[in-house]
Amino acid sequence: MPQTLVEDLRLVISELVTNSVLHAGLKTGDPIGLTVDVSAERVRVEVVDWGTRAPRPMEPVDEHGRGLAIVQQVADRWGTGWNSEAGVVWAELDVA
Repeated sequence: MPQTLVEDLRLVISELVTNSVLHAGLKTGDPIGLTVDVSAERVRVEVVDWGTRAPRPMEPVDEHGRGLAIVQQVADRWGTGWNSEAGVVWAELDVA
């Protein structure tokens, strides 16, 4: 796996997990799930949490809230959704 892909993958995982920790309304000790699926064509990362979200627009002076914008720039594809009452944020990076 190319070093740049490994670095991008680390950044994406860090941003997705941080997003759950800071913005999902989790309580201390609430779990966060991380799945990484590697194939010859792509690496897919999914972060799952069972928190509650109260989305709000990001303000220019906010110290946080740019993680998903970073994921959008680095990943080839990404998205959000719900899976069995859990929030899911995923990203895919092409290997080739």
